[in-house]
Amino acid sequence: MRSKKMKHPDYATIAKLKDILGLSESTQWRMRKDGRLAFFKIGRSVRYKLSEILEQLEAR
Repeated sequence: MRSKKMKHPDYATIAKLKDILGLSESTQWRMRKDGRLAFFKIGRSVRYKLSEILEQLEAR
């Protein structure tokens, strides 16, 4: 039986965050490095929790 990939709308990839906020990959990398963007990794893939990102950006 094949397992279905679960997609949660609250999590975004680098490309999705680029579409949503207009942040380039290099800007995202800099902001992750500086601690301005909350992220987590699944293997080599970077994921963002959108609710945390929006909270961080609103707090600024």
